[in-house]
This record gives sequence, C-alpha cells and structure tokens, in this order.
Amino acid sequence: MLAPVRANPRANLETRGATPQFDVIKHQLWDWIESKVSELKPNVDLGPLQRRLNDELAGAGLLYDKSCRDQSYLGFLDPIKLQWKWEYLVVQTGVGIENCGFDESAYAYRGTGERCQRFWQDETNGYTEKKYAPRGIDSVLFSPTPYGRSADKNERLILALGQHERCTSNWRPAYYRVWQTSSRLKEPRLLLDESVPAFLDAPIQGKRGFG
Repeated sequence: MLAPVRANPRANLETRGATPQFDVIKHQLWDWIESKVSELKPNVDLGPLQRRLNDELAGAGLLYDKSCRDQSYLGFLDPIKLQWKWEYLVVQTGVGIENCGFDESAYAYRGTGERCQRFWQDETNGYTEKKYAPRGIDSVLFSPTPYGRSADKNERLILALGQHERCTSNWRPAYYRVWQTSSRLKEPRLLLDESVPAFLDAPIQGKRGFG
C-alpha cells in the first residue's frame, strides 16, 4: 500500500498525499505492533523490542532514510516509539506525508489479565482538504493514579501535545487534547481539543501533574 503512494508523490497534494487508504495503513501497522506487544509484562525494558521492530521495518525498506531523499516523506514510515507512562504502554507511529512530515498517531495499552489491550488512541482521520490536519505528537502524558480508599483507579486524564507537521515555517499551530478515562466510561471521553498559533523550535512539553 505504501509503494503506490511513493510512486505518485504529486497526487492528492491538497491533503499532502494522504488518502483514506492511510487509515488502512495505520491500522495494519498497529495490528502488527500489537502482535508483538500483547504479552509484555509491565515496565519491562522496551529498548530491545523497539529496536527489533524498527530493524524489521528498515529491512523491508519502509522507514524514511533522511540521508538519501528529498523533503517528501510520502510513502515511508517513521520509526516506532515505545514507552511506559505509569503502568501504561504508549506506542507512537507515523506515516509520511508530502512537504517533510509525518501523520503521527499514538495508542495506549493496559494489562488485562495476561495481555496488553489498547484502550485509547489519538489519530488524525478525515482526508479532505478542509478537514485534514496532520500532527506531529510531541508527548503523551497521564495524570497520576488516584489513591483514595474509594477512588476509581481508572480515573485519569490523558494529555496529548503536538504541532502541525510542516517544514516551511516555525510559525504553525500547536495542538493540545485532553481525554478522561474512568471505569464508568466505555471509552475515553475527549474533553478538550484546541490549537493555538505558535513559534515552534522545540517539542512541546506538558506541565507538572502529568507524567
């Protein structure tokens, strides 16, 4: 699916090369990752697995090689990033787009019995000129576990911070989104989805209280 996108870099320029097929690419990528992380034990060292996943992608010629191509990342993938946030596993992926950037996604997993299961995601969808706004995700943060006697241990806030992916200017939107999770909710509830103009020359950082 990436090969035809790579072969036609001038197609769909209004969405920087992205089409609804990107959803299929993103979800096949997450299916492959989930087959590798589903039985991870909490807080195990993620370095070896992250290197192995990215080595497999590089061996298949799917990772963008910045040393030998122009500013179009279209038709390539960004290296996978794995990290623990409290007891949650956060996975970040990216699908390349025209004009130097990646349409990045983030997913969170928690242990249920013997397996890690996805319970949250932050994805860009809607591949039309007016709706499509690819984001580079700088960080995903979780509020601490509540420890009161009757507290709901699944009551958390999730903060995702990012910026519009484009290399033509440092002036571009900065994004911040907040979700609420709890045992009462079937899925995380989006509470806040905002962007502001900003001069960006470094990754966006979250404030104290999230980790």
